Amino acid sequence: MRSTSLNAYIRAHPKRFKLLAGAAIVAAIAILIPGKSIGEVPFAEEVGSLVHHYDRRTPTLASSGAIDESAYGRLSQLGVVSVLDLRVPEEGIEEERLDVEARGMRYFNVPMGYAVPTEAEIAAFARIVEDENNLPLLFHGIFANRAGSMWALYRAHRGMAPEQAYEEGRTAGLKGVRARAVREALGLED
Repeated sequence: MRSTSLNAYIRAHPKRFKLLAGAAIVAAIAILIPGKSIGEVPFAEEVGSLVHHYDRRTPTLASSGAIDESAYGRLSQLGVVSVLDLRVPEEGIEEERLDVEARGMRYFNVPMGYAVPTEAEIAAFARIVEDENNLPLLFHGIFANRAGSMWALYRAHRGMAPEQAYEEGRTAGLKGVRARAVREALGLED
C-alpha cells in the first residue's frame, strides 16, 4: 500500500520528487566524505610534527623541510597527490621516491643543490606545480630553505613584485646565505 502512495506522489509531483531525491543524495555524499576539502593540501595541524617546517602556500601547494619516512602514509591519507623533492641524489631521493610511490602518490625531483634555482630549475618546478593532475602537492628540501628560495623565484617569475615574492620565500623557510643570494637574484637592495 505504501509503494502505491509513493508512486502516486511521484506521478503527481515529479519535479518536487527530483529535488527531494537530489537533496538526499547530496546529504548522503556529504556525510560519507571526510571533513577535509577534496583537492587541497592539509593544514599544518593535520600534518603534525611528521613534516618539518610545513607551510600551506596555496590551497593546493604546501612547502616543507624534511619529511619523516613515517609521514608518507599520512600525507596520502590527507589527500596529497604528489611530492616534489628539491634535493640532489646524494641526499636520499631514491628512498623517498620508493616511499612516496608505495603510498600511491606521484614523485618528482628537481635537484636544486645549494645555490639559488636556475632558470631551468624554475621552469621544471613551474611545469610540475601548474599541472592540475599533480595537485595537491607538497614540495620540499631538507631545511625548507631550498623550498623558500624556489618559491620566491617562482612567484617573481610569475609576475609577483620582487619584495613580496622574497617575503613569501622567507615564510616558506628562506634564510641565511641563500636568502641574500635570492635578494640579489631578485634585484633587491640590501
